Amino acid sequence: MALLSRSLRDRLLATLEAEGILTLLKARALSVVDATPLPYVRLEVNAGEDGLVAHCTGIWFDVRPLVGLEGEADYYLPVLGVSQDASGPTIAHELLHLHDMLALIEQDPSYPERALKLSINSISDPSEIEGSIDFELFKIFAMEPQAYRLEYEMGETWIEVFDAGRPIRYHCATAEELVAMRMADYVASLERRYAKKFPGHEATIRQAVRVSVSHHGRAVFGSPVYEQIQQVNAQSSLKLLVQMLQKRSG
Repeated sequence: MALLSRSLRDRLLATLEAEGILTLLKARALSVVDATPLPYVRLEVNAGEDGLVAHCTGIWFDVRPLVGLEGEADYYLPVLGVSQDASGPTIAHELLHLHDMLALIEQDPSYPERALKLSINSISDPSEIEGSIDFELFKIFAMEPQAYRLEYEMGETWIEVFDAGRPIRYHCATAEELVAMRMADYVASLERRYAKKFPGHEATIRQAVRVSVSHHGRAVFGSPVYEQIQQVNAQSSLKLLVQMLQKRSG
């Protein structure tokens, strides 16, 4: 990207700092990393309370002071936030998201605007639930499966939960088992987030998730998708319970 060229990157970083990006994204510092195939902006962040140690996100700012009047007043730049606790596979996972996001924007220039309008954090009216859920599930199934496969190939083959503060790991036998377990949990967690944000609309949310996963998730789960997701989550709970009991008895 031209913005990350050596001639512009110092001014870009100064502009982002002036826009308050460090405060907005709770970051300590930012830099440009020269990477293949593309350089990227990296933010040094603290691990989140929910265990999040790295994430790919995007920031909006006025790019015209950097590139001239032909630039956009609302420009969307994907960035990578990384904490010191992030492992190599986790960073690779998020870098793949960044590259996939750039590819999505190239194929569909309306993607950033739709993200700003339709993400779960952007909507406030129940009438927006269906469109928002469809966008979020499109994004999840477009980006997550290949990133989880990459993690597996790099050696992070487990699902981890905590029991009385102690980590419990279930090691998946195949990459596809890992993908199915992670994706099913992701979808269920998203459904719970919408239910928490819009109490009283659980039936609408459940139906919207059912319809959207049937469209976006068939390659991962087969058919019927929603029922397969529920089954995978039930099996995952059992697998993790067995691990917990073995750990306690050991």
